[in-house]
Amino acid sequence: MILEPPLIFHYIARKAYRYLEQCSERSLLLLCSLLLIGLGWLHYSFPVDISFFLFYLVPVAIVTWFIRGEWGILFGVISAVFWLASDLRIELGKHLSAHLWNMSVRSIQFAIIVYLLTAFKRAYNLEKTLARFDTLTQTVNRYHFFELLQAQLTLNQKNCISFTIAYIDLDDFKQINDKFGHQVGDNILRKFAHTIQQNIRSQDILGRLGGDEFVLLLPNLNPQEAPTFLKRIQGCLTQITTPDHHSITVSIGAATFECFPTSCDEVLEYVDQLMYNVKMSGKNNIIYEIVKH
Repeated sequence: MILEPPLIFHYIARKAYRYLEQCSERSLLLLCSLLLIGLGWLHYSFPVDISFFLFYLVPVAIVTWFIRGEWGILFGVISAVFWLASDLRIELGKHLSAHLWNMSVRSIQFAIIVYLLTAFKRAYNLEKTLARFDTLTQTVNRYHFFELLQAQLTLNQKNCISFTIAYIDLDDFKQINDKFGHQVGDNILRKFAHTIQQNIRSQDILGRLGGDEFVLLLPNLNPQEAPTFLKRIQGCLTQITTPDHHSITVSIGAATFECFPTSCDEVLEYVDQLMYNVKMSGKNNIIYEIVKH
């Protein structure tokens, strides 16, 4: 299949962005320094006086976006100095004060672009965070959890490693909201999420699917460890109390998958059904299974 020119440009730009994103700061600085030096030499050697602003902007923008704004300002000043050298070559000894003025203006122009690019990056990172994380509990949201779970499924299929997943539901949460108000309910959800995050491993992932339903992805947690681990989580959660000093309770459906499901929906439907079975049998309990086929 032959790509149209706009699609080719988009493909190349995406590949370049991913490459730069994976580079270390030292590699990026070396790459952009060589690019800047090459541009300076080309500008100085060019037989006619043309604007190199857009060319200099490339290394300036790269170091600003992928490293820090301070590097962007430095690269902008260096670009202006290279530009000054080219101007002096063409009009040696003439209007030096004007050339110095032009260099200062160009440095300011680069600095303004660096400032705007830095502000845009902050807004971009904030938007990316809001798109991936639940603002109330600071856990990953449903969409991002599905992304992470799919990556885990792909990894496990490739390496034949089991994983555990738990569906956790806060019992009678609607009654808490009705009795004490949504602000109290939100505070309990925050404590709920914080308590779980304080008692899991660094590689574990807690997501909020909606309301009072949370899901916990536990990579490399084997069937021997999983029941004890989940029981400890449940015990920690029961230490959270409502304003009338009643402990909350949770229903947990969990499974260790030693087979390798192909879809996230299949995994979540399985543990969701286990959690529902807990609800139907009296709540405040854990049902745990090992899925081998």
